[in-house]
Amino acid sequence: MDRNIVVLCLDSVRKDYFDAHANRIRDLASVSLEETRAASSWSTPSHASMFTGKLPSEHGYHRYNNDFADLSVDETFLADIPHETTGISANVFAGPEYGFDTIFDNFTVVSTGKRYPGGLDPNRYVLDHEGGTITAMASYFGAALRSEHPVESLANGFAAAVNVATRDAPLPKLLDDGANTVTREVIRTLDEREEPSFIFTNFADAHVPLRPIRGFDRSLFDAPLDWSTDTEDVWTVMENPESHEMYLRHHRDLYVAAIDYLDRQIASLVRNIRTNIGDPTTIIVTADHGENLGEAENDGLIGHKSSLSEALLHVPCYLIDPPDGTEVTTDGYTSLRDIGTLVRGFDEEADVDLGREHVHAEVVGMSPGPNPDADEAYWDRMLRAAYGENEKYVWDSLGSYQCYTVDPERPCWQELAAEDIGLPEWAEEPFSEDIQSYKQLAKRETHKREVDDHTEQRLADLGYR
Repeated sequence: MDRNIVVLCLDSVRKDYFDAHANRIRDLASVSLEETRAASSWSTPSHASMFTGKLPSEHGYHRYNNDFADLSVDETFLADIPHETTGISANVFAGPEYGFDTIFDNFTVVSTGKRYPGGLDPNRYVLDHEGGTITAMASYFGAALRSEHPVESLANGFAAAVNVATRDAPLPKLLDDGANTVTREVIRTLDEREEPSFIFTNFADAHVPLRPIRGFDRSLFDAPLDWSTDTEDVWTVMENPESHEMYLRHHRDLYVAAIDYLDRQIASLVRNIRTNIGDPTTIIVTADHGENLGEAENDGLIGHKSSLSEALLHVPCYLIDPPDGTEVTTDGYTSLRDIGTLVRGFDEEADVDLGREHVHAEVVGMSPGPNPDADEAYWDRMLRAAYGENEKYVWDSLGSYQCYTVDPERPCWQELAAEDIGLPEWAEEPFSEDIQSYKQLAKRETHKREVDDHTEQRLADLGYR
C-alpha cells in the first residue's frame, strides 16, 4: 500500500438527508455508490459486518453479544493491510469499552471529556474521586499539572468545566460531540507516520441526543438553544406523534444542522489533507446506519431500534481521491459488507466490482437504549431484509412478512406492497439457520461485556441508559 486510506463513518447519517445537506463532501467526491445498504441498523452489528464482511448471524455480534474482545484481526480485512492501522472513535460501542480497539495497531478514544486524547480524562477522574464535583475538579487540575501531558490535561479539564457550567444555561453547547477532535487526530496521525496508514473513524455528532451547539448554522433550526431531543421520552412521542409535532420538527432540524456541521468539518479535513499531507490519500465517507425520524412510511419510529427501514439501511458512500485509473463498478446494490474489498482494491490500485444483484441485512433483538413499557417480545424480535430489483422483503422471528417497493431515484423511501407473503428463494439464500432458531440460540447464549461507571455515564450521555 503506497497510499493512505481513511474511512470516515458518520454514525446515524442516512442517505437522503446527507445528499440534501452535505453538498461540500459531495462536491469533493469523484464517485458515489448510490445504492449502498448497511448490514444492520445499529453500531455493534454494523461495524462487525463492515470489518468481517459477514452478516450478524454469521459473525455473532449483536444485542446478545456486544464484546469484540474475541474478534481476531485475521477475521477482518485489516489482516490484508501491510501497514499500521489506526482507529479513532467517538462511539462507545466502537471503542475499547467493548473491545473494538483490539483489531487495530493504535486506537484513540474521543469523548466529551477528553478533547485532547493525550491528556487525562476529567469525567473519569471525577467519577473515580470521592467527594463532590468541585473538590474533584480542584484535585483534577493538580493531577493534570503533574501528568505526562499537562497542557492537554489542563485543556481537557477546562473544556469539561465550561461544559458543566453551561449545561443548564439557555445557551448552545459550546463544544461539539467529537468531530473537531476526530479530524484533528486524523491529521496528526497522517502527519506523524512515515509510512502509509489505514485509518478508521467514527463521528457521533449526528447521533442522539441532539442539542444546539455553537458550531451549528442557526439558520437551519429554530429550537430553543437549550432544547434537546432528551426533553421527551421517545416512546411517548411515538405513541402520540400528533401531540408532538414541534418535538419532531426540532429533532429533524437539529439532525439537518448536525449533518451540515459534519459536512463543514470533513470538507475542511479533506482540504487540509490535500494541502499538507504529502502521500496520496483516499477517503471513504459512509455511515454505519441511518436514523428513523418519525415518518409514516417508517411506522412513525424514531431512532434506530427494532427496524430495518430504508431510513436505517440506505446510507451514503462517497469516494474522495481514489487512485487514478481505478474503476469502481456498482451495478445493482452495494453492501457495506464489501468495504474491505473496496479498501483492498485501493491498496492494490486495482479495479473493484462491488455490484450485487441482492443484498441482505439483519438485526438480532432490540438495540440498547430506553426500553418500552410493554410488548417487549415484539420490540426484541429479530428481523431480516433482502433486496431485489426495486423490491425489499422484510420478515421477523414472530412470523410477520412484508414486501416493500423501493426506488433508486428516491433515497431512503419505501412503500408497503404486500403482507403475509412467501419469500423468494434468493431472499433466504445467505442464511444458514431460520430466523426463529437463530433468535432463540442468540438469546440463550447471551454474552454481554461488563463496563465501568465511566462507560455507563457515556452510554447515558448518548441516550442508551
